[in-house]
Amino acid sequence: MRKIVAVLAAVCAAAVVPLAGHAAPTCTGAVPQAACGNRVIPEAILSATFLQYEEAFPALEAIEAIAPDVVEVYTMAEAVGDPAAVSAGGLDIPVIRLTDENVTTPKRRAAISLSVHGQETAGREGGLRYIEDIARWWAGDKTRELYAGEKGVPLSEVMARTESWICVCNPDGWNHMDLGGEAVGARGNANGADLNREFPTLGWPKLDATPMSEPEAIYWVKLLRSKGEFATATDIHGEITSANNAFADLMWPAGQWSPLHQAKELQLGEDAISTIERKFEEDGVVLGTVTGAADVMRPSVAATGYDIVGYDDGGFMGDWFTQELGAVEIDAENFLSHIAPGNIWIAPLEQAHIAGVRGLMEAVIVEALFVDDVQAGLDLGRVAYVFTPGRVTSAGSAEAKRYDASQLDYFPHLARDAGVAVTAVDPADVAAGTAGLSSYDS
Repeated sequence: MRKIVAVLAAVCAAAVVPLAGHAAPTCTGAVPQAACGNRVIPEAILSATFLQYEEAFPALEAIEAIAPDVVEVYTMAEAVGDPAAVSAGGLDIPVIRLTDENVTTPKRRAAISLSVHGQETAGREGGLRYIEDIARWWAGDKTRELYAGEKGVPLSEVMARTESWICVCNPDGWNHMDLGGEAVGARGNANGADLNREFPTLGWPKLDATPMSEPEAIYWVKLLRSKGEFATATDIHGEITSANNAFADLMWPAGQWSPLHQAKELQLGEDAISTIERKFEEDGVVLGTVTGAADVMRPSVAATGYDIVGYDDGGFMGDWFTQELGAVEIDAENFLSHIAPGNIWIAPLEQAHIAGVRGLMEAVIVEALFVDDVQAGLDLGRVAYVFTPGRVTSAGSAEAKRYDASQLDYFPHLARDAGVAVTAVDPADVAAGTAGLSSYDS
């Protein structure tokens, strides 16, 4: 931890605060794209500061014009057909769809959220640039391979077989911390609500939580529900320090999974790590340039939420992605993309953020094609469990949603996914020593 704190101090000490009113800049309208390195949104090294909210739609529309048959830009109001679908502060919410519109056969869907906490800029910095990558590759070389781990698929095939829905769901927080604003107070929307506590996850919410009370969550949920099941998903965040010394701390969600779904989650994590490492190399990110010590940080690791942020909560978007939409999902917490360094632009650091987000988005989109190929791969031998008949139910209570559950409901799923017999043994036999436990392997 002391190493990470030292890195934070060194990076912030070297930072330069851009002048207020100095845009990123993006190259739209009369500004030639040559001024941005032949891009609409320049790479970090050519940028003066973070993307500004006022630049979002002009930039996205310019990107859409490069490849209009694979990039479609909406306001949330347009996407759901409801003019009330704006942020709490009345701002339009950017939504982007990536797919080959000329192919109308059923597709695998991916859901991607960028910077739901407004001061955690990595998601939108990398995400909007990756959308431009897709547009430019489509216009220039549809045979370019996209990757999930070592699985490479031509862009033309990925766009023909997948449909990705991308949302920058917190324009209020984004706008709040633009130049002239500040990172403090930008986490939530204009109502001060933390939008990553707003989603209808399973279980009991905290008493002070109000799931589905804010328009940003209400309409993002409405849009995704209207599309049906999703194969993969990610919710991209930022953090101040990294418990695992990684630029992209990948974080598995909370859910009630079968062993097969668990295997799919593990595969996505491994493939995302590999793809992020690939993007770090492609983008020329030199870890030592960012941290001052190349041995301190790694591009990416994956772990549970407790391993990374040390807590869990109700209403997490990533949990909802997997619990309701059925997606194989993984979140990201990006190192030093938070209140500190806030709206201080540090090009080498943002280059690392952008590479990490590019890699995660690519892995999530391509992995949608492969999740059904994953096998649980369980080698458990002969399995037994101690059977107890009690169940937890809502009978006699005032709960609005009925439930009837037991921890033992897991074992039929285990038997199916492992392809082995799973035997119930009686507690009385265990106590009497007559259960024959020595004949079981697990």
